Amino acid sequence: MLDTKLSININEQAIEAVFKEIEDQCEVRFAYNPSIFEEDKLVTITVENQTLEYVLNQILGKDITYKLVGKHLVLQLRNAKQEKGKSDALKGTVFDDEGNLLDGAIVFSLYQNKSTISNNGAFSLKIKNDLASYDISISHPNFKDTLLHFTQAPEDAINVYLTRFEKDTLQFQKFENKSISKLDVKPINNIGIVDFVVPEKKRYISSYLPLLETVPGQVSVIPSVSTNALHSGTVKSKISLNVLGGYTAGVDGIELGGLFNINLGGVNGLQAAGLFNILGESVNGLQTSGIYNLSQGNMRGLQAAGVVNTTLGKVDGMQVSGLLSYAGSDANIQISGLQSVAKNNSIQVSGLGNTSKSTKGVQIAGVYNIADSLANGIQVSGVFNKTKVLKGLQVGLVNYSDTIENGLPIGLVNITRKGYQRLQIETNELYYADLALKTGSEHIYSILKVGAGSISDVGFGIGFQSSPYKTVALNLDMVASAAFDTERINEANLPFYGGLFKTSLSLGFNLRNGMGCYLGPSFNIFVPNSKDLSHLEFHGAIPEELYYGQHIIQSSYQDGVAKAWLGWQFGLRF
Repeated sequence: MLDTKLSININEQAIEAVFKEIEDQCEVRFAYNPSIFEEDKLVTITVENQTLEYVLNQILGKDITYKLVGKHLVLQLRNAKQEKGKSDALKGTVFDDEGNLLDGAIVFSLYQNKSTISNNGAFSLKIKNDLASYDISISHPNFKDTLLHFTQAPEDAINVYLTRFEKDTLQFQKFENKSISKLDVKPINNIGIVDFVVPEKKRYISSYLPLLETVPGQVSVIPSVSTNALHSGTVKSKISLNVLGGYTAGVDGIELGGLFNINLGGVNGLQAAGLFNILGESVNGLQTSGIYNLSQGNMRGLQAAGVVNTTLGKVDGMQVSGLLSYAGSDANIQISGLQSVAKNNSIQVSGLGNTSKSTKGVQIAGVYNIADSLANGIQVSGVFNKTKVLKGLQVGLVNYSDTIENGLPIGLVNITRKGYQRLQIETNELYYADLALKTGSEHIYSILKVGAGSISDVGFGIGFQSSPYKTVALNLDMVASAAFDTERINEANLPFYGGLFKTSLSLGFNLRNGMGCYLGPSFNIFVPNSKDLSHLEFHGAIPEELYYGQHIIQSSYQDGVAKAWLGWQFGLRF
């Protein structure tokens, strides 16, 4: 409300004219004793697009102070006191507009910062009788606020009637003993730990007292022992010191808590606690704790916790935690020992896994990365990467995507649901039957292959496809394999023959029902497992039989000489 912008141009008019102009533009009402102003005082003020707070400071000066209670601006002479006397009890009864006793009405003395709650309609509020006037606010979640002004403390009990809102936003539950928890509407007050450490009356008053003021500082031992008494949840501080823990409206400066800090509002500056910080709004600055941080708004700056960080809004900065970092909206940087979660992210680094709706930067995890809709960046994990649309790079043992748009998966198994998936069985110069699985995009894919014979191999590679015509495809495959002596498979150590490197070019033809055939040449190099390997020998002799590859591998292994040769392939794709 005090941030509302307005423009005024008044020349030598009564103060009431200025107040009327402010009321019309800002939808507030002034409450004051006319005697606090000089008679016949004329005001001249010209402002353009300035805040209400700025205008009030200009016209009221240093002698008059104000408090905003709901939509009422209550004015009073600063430090105006009569001869000091004893404290009196302001007693009374609160009724609804039908004459029924009203429980749960908050009675608050504005300039003495004291409050109480009506029980069976009755209330008693201890006030000092040394003030020139008394302003009492009476509020209730289902009724319109009422302001009472007295020039002296009433001696007799007063009766107050509140007017119900036209449409109730809450169904009031009777306040009995100390039970008012069902009336809490501020989400932070419904958190289990807040319910445990903050007295119920204090949470209730903080939810429904229409007051927000800023003081230079506050000190709390625990939430129930505070310099701001029952209404500490309506007071913001520039410096907040909580010996064990505190409960305030927010901080514009520094807040330190031995164990915890709880704020209904936000923090602009530094907030540090030994165990946890809980905020109902945003962080602009640094929030740090030994275990847990919660911001129910946005976070702009650094949020650091030993275990868990939670920001329900946007993280425009960095979250660092030992276990989990969570952002309900976008997050710039998240670094966690276990898991990071965000709606959209730029950088996520976690020991276990990262989860986001979309990635427009980097996800790095020890086990898994998941981007539900879009990976427009890089996913790197030790095991598994998943996204719906890939527009970047995936590096992991298993990569999954729904579709690929200008992206590349690199892994042992690359699965694209709407991409290239082929199982092929071929015969070649090495094997009667060579089995390969190809997964990826239409243009680039990964290859897992197994060849079985007296010498068998297991390999991995990548391939490229070009389709000049709908029924014709040209494929270039490059595969590296490890070759073993299968005839000695029962031995304790399966003999490793060496490495087989194969580059093949094939021309394929699509037949029907997803089946096709292909054929073409290959170039092969076998490097035997030999300590005496000295050179590469090309085997160019014309073979005397069709399946000559295994003889070349055996002679290469026995001679300790790497050999290269030309091969052939023919197969079926499904």
